Amino acid sequence: MSDQSTDLTFTDGASAFEYSCQCLDCTVEPKKPLPALVLDAREHFGQTTPTKINDDNTQTVVLRIPSPDGGFVVLARTAGPKGPALSGGELVAWMPLLYNETLAKETDEAGFGWVGVIMGTLKPVLREGGWLGDIRYGE
Repeated sequence: MSDQSTDLTFTDGASAFEYSCQCLDCTVEPKKPLPALVLDAREHFGQTTPTKINDDNTQTVVLRIPSPDGGFVVLARTAGPKGPALSGGELVAWMPLLYNETLAKETDEAGFGWVGVIMGTLKPVLREGGWLGDIRYGE
């Protein structure tokens, strides 16, 4: 019996995200990584590009963080400039760092005050309770 027989493989990031919302513990705590779904900022916020490339070549993107009610939206930056360009529908590893009350008051979106970074991309494959990592963002 191979290790891959225990894998739960999804067709895309959106279906993996939906499974996370319905079946996994998605409690947000500082420094507890979670899967997150990249949203296309053009569709959700009327931006001209799906992500924003910052002056230091990191990316700022809109993420949906999983929760039992379908998730909430945050803005997040990649941990470093080296890594793939992100687009809507991708699954990433998001590391929440702190909850900012001031930021939370800027919108009615529950959870918007969470500040975190994108550590890397994830494959839509669940193995032994954890998502398989793909490409990490670095310096």
